[in-house]
Amino acid sequence: MRRPDGRELSRPPRAPVTIECEPRPAPPTRTAAEAARLVGRGPSVNQRQDPSP
Repeated sequence: MRRPDGRELSRPPRAPVTIECEPRPAPPTRTAAEAARLVGRGPSVNQRQDPSP
């Protein structure tokens, strides 16, 4: 990969690669909050997106 000015770009940082290779589980607090939102809005959203005959 080369920039428009002609300089060669070094390899991307290893941070994102490491995160992808070793995904960290979300903290329980965050998961609980997301679950509560999904439980609260899930049914209505699902019914709107997939109306059953």
